[in-house]
Order: sequence, then C-alpha cells, then structure tokens
Amino acid sequence: MLTILHEIGKNYNEATDDIDLDAFKIGCIIPMKAFVQEMVGNFETRLKPYGINVTELTGDRQLTKQQIAETQNIVTTPEKWNVIIRKPTDRS
Repeated sequence: MLTILHEIGKNYNEATDDIDLDAFKIGCIIPMKAFVQEMVGNFETRLKPYGINVTELTGDRQLTKQQIAETQNIVTTPEKWNVIIRKPTDRS
C-alpha cells in the first residue's frame, strides 16, 4: 500500500490539489485468484478518497482497452499477467 500511495503522490499537483489519474497505472500481482477479489475490495476501500479506480483482471473477468484506460490499479494473477504481456489484444 505504501508503494501505491507513493506512486499517487508522484502524480499529485499541489497547485491544483489534484491527482493526474491518466499519468500512471499500478499493477498488483496476487498469487491466487481467490485473493484477487479480496484485495480489490481492500484497495477500493482505501483508495476511494483519492478517486483511484481499482479493477480485477483474471481468467474470470476480462477488460477492454477502454476499461483498462479508465483504471489506475489493476489487480491480477501471475498467469493472466503473463498472457497479457505476451499477447496483447483488444480484450484482455
């Protein structure tokens, strides 16, 4: 969580009191699919005050390029991450 907050802080503009949500993506790789949903809920609760969108990306849940573009924190499994980085498509 500290690393996530650090990344958000790097994109915070004190003059406008705003976070540039389009300037970064955070990928959290969780070892088991069963824990992904739990971590998504945890991250959503903690990051909601900052306006950060958290999305699950697993074999059960796929995202379009548009959905990925609108998300700042993607929580996934190592297997799904491997598929995405090796074979990008319109739907991940």
